[in-house]
Amino acid sequence: MAEDQKNRKKHGRHPDLLINLSLVLASLTVLCVILEGIVFRFILVASDFPRVITVDRVIRYRPRQNGVMRIMDEIAARYAINADGWNSAHARYKRDRKAGIARIAVIGDSYVEGFSVDYDKSLAEQLERKLGPDSFEVFRFGIGGAPLSQYLHMLRNEVAAFRPDLVVVVISHNDFDESYSPAAGVYESFFMKLVIQGGRVVKEIEPAPYRPRWFTPIRYSATWRYLHVRRRISFGALKRLILGKGTSTFEANIDVAALNRKMQANAVATAYIFRHMKEFCEDAGIKLLIVMDGDRGRIYEENAASFDYTRGALRLNRLAERTARRLGIDFIDLHPVFARRFSESRRRFDFVHDAHWNETGHGVAAEAIYNHITQNGRRQKVALHDP
Repeated sequence: MAEDQKNRKKHGRHPDLLINLSLVLASLTVLCVILEGIVFRFILVASDFPRVITVDRVIRYRPRQNGVMRIMDEIAARYAINADGWNSAHARYKRDRKAGIARIAVIGDSYVEGFSVDYDKSLAEQLERKLGPDSFEVFRFGIGGAPLSQYLHMLRNEVAAFRPDLVVVVISHNDFDESYSPAAGVYESFFMKLVIQGGRVVKEIEPAPYRPRWFTPIRYSATWRYLHVRRRISFGALKRLILGKGTSTFEANIDVAALNRKMQANAVATAYIFRHMKEFCEDAGIKLLIVMDGDRGRIYEENAASFDYTRGALRLNRLAERTARRLGIDFIDLHPVFARRFSESRRRFDFVHDAHWNETGHGVAAEAIYNHITQNGRRQKVALHDP
């Protein structure tokens, strides 16, 4: 009898364990449903985030999406994806040209994409208003995470079809090494890359067409959009912290400690891309202008007085400018532009919780391009194509 009771007690633990596990799973399921369906949709509202697609070998956003990009409690910016898949105040980029109206195309990554400001307050829209929409139209082609190599791909396979008079390529400091080395971005394999061997570019790797992955539904869930997009919880950073991957010194969103070993490859990639951009634009009768972001962190920290291009992230500004000048490409370095403006106004060009340009930053960049185009009021830098 005692043995039977012992066996029943022993075997009775398993049903109790299964019941407890079932209760835990049921509780977690209910919690997830509440968070996903109620909390992060109506109470703690998640950020919107547009879906992507590949059209004509170029990754872009699915057409005709509207939403609000929310970052912390600081940013609530409206975006409007047009019929061609780009965030813009233009509902559609018409390929036909209007007589007497010059066309400018702006290529870039998240700075040109401009999700941190309302869609009508970005660089392109501010530039168009300065130049006058009756005389100029400015189309922008920007997608977050794109490297310098992808800008060349976009120029060839998307932008050229709209027959712009001027192409403005806006580059940031992380555009260089990401052109030839893997990066952490979700869209990494969907951007064109370069293969560098023996000090030269030996191959262009065609971007793969976008295909949703197993985790794509998770990325677009309200829970993920609230935690990762709005609240900026970086699961990759947590992973590196737990695994003890070491520390890095970041300036202008790059690891400057690793810059020495990358500078030669950066120089090779930059020369290759700039040269091919120039040749392509010359063949198409398009003027080319390259604009590079400044190291705004250094400007704020060093009282707008630092123009030492021999150290830190500004080494890339010097590399880009020297390469452009050598090839005869017009170039604007925004570092001194931002520095002068900051010394006058003491106003930041970005956000506390986001390093992208705010409306002021977009405006300063637009003004610099405007001044370059107009040459103190004389619009000589852009020659009209025949409509």
